[in-house]
Amino acid sequence: MENRKDLIYHYISDLQIHLLNGGFTHCKPSWGYENLKPEYNKMYYICDGEGWIRIQDQDVFPVPGQFVFIPAGIQHSFSTVSSNTYTKYWCHFTSNVMFSPLFHYYGLPYVVDTSESDGIVQAFQRMDQTLHWTAPALSLRVKSAIYEIISCFIDRSVRNEMETVAPASVLKLQRVTEYIDLHLDKDIKIEQLAEIMHFNTNYLYHFIKTHLGITPMQYIYKRRLDKAKDLLTSTDDTLADIAAMTGFSDVYHFSKSFKKNMGISPRAYRNARWN
Repeated sequence: MENRKDLIYHYISDLQIHLLNGGFTHCKPSWGYENLKPEYNKMYYICDGEGWIRIQDQDVFPVPGQFVFIPAGIQHSFSTVSSNTYTKYWCHFTSNVMFSPLFHYYGLPYVVDTSESDGIVQAFQRMDQTLHWTAPALSLRVKSAIYEIISCFIDRSVRNEMETVAPASVLKLQRVTEYIDLHLDKDIKIEQLAEIMHFNTNYLYHFIKTHLGITPMQYIYKRRLDKAKDLLTSTDDTLADIAAMTGFSDVYHFSKSFKKNMGISPRAYRNARWN
């Protein structure tokens, strides 16, 4: 059975980002704005100082050592509260994945405490240093740092929430994903999932698309390939056996689907990982 973090990582598994700007800044006394609703995501790491941020109807006063994530499309305001203004790492970026459902449905906090071991500070430092480079690898290095920041944020958020009860919608989603994982060798129909969940098919389709970012059948297909990759590298099962265990009708269908998704054949994938 998948936990909340696994479901979140499934949701962002195809994440692509584009950095708009970022850096390391000591905020001016005039730092502030009301009722912003930008189409880009914001991330801050507070190094020093104090300030105020309202995210939707939640007032927060992030302190040094805390990380702030404001998803695109979320209304927020911010300002200084004294002459001791924030010194912070920050970045603004767009993405092909909407982050706001993670906060609404999975209960992720907008502000989290961090520690040196989380890696957030180091990733922000690498991002800031890389922004000033002119090397051809600039874009990849910046994106790598941002991906690490996002990953550290999710790990820390879920760790902080481990003692709380998962939202009811997440528990329902875990029931669906558990059933799928246990029946990957079968021809799973959306009607079966709807019956198990006591949902109508249209609602189930919307429910999974909202929480995982992909349709039910896309998710099932992805899990079939995930299991196939695991079996290819952890067992010496034949391709025919792996095809059967992952719900593909035959080796040809399995190999064609695998190569379309991975860019190489199942046999080449197995050899590359074992050699």
